[in-house]
Amino acid sequence: MMLGLQNEREWQVFCREVLQRPELLDDPRFAGNANRVAAREALRAIIVEAFATHTSTQLAERLESAGIANARVKRNGRRVGARSWRHAAAGRGSRHRPVRSRR
Repeated sequence: MMLGLQNEREWQVFCREVLQRPELLDDPRFAGNANRVAAREALRAIIVEAFATHTSTQLAERLESAGIANARVKRNGRRVGARSWRHAAAGRGSRHRPVRSRR
């Protein structure tokens, strides 16, 4: 599952509605995007734990309902579904290229 939070409003919605962890909004490690980037591993662990009990379909529905951009991705990197990220130029060629993961 790939998702994107674009601003503080979406972070708040993500915590409340998707993770169902509103207490994260008061956690100083996650106050502002710079702090969330610095605490990336801790935040990743929280997200993985919250997502572990749901199917990708359930997660996609929850993210869509919250208005959070998301896409399901196969292991080989091909998109399976990305209703929120459809590009107007899709199907007419793309100037985007795949990027390798840092892992």
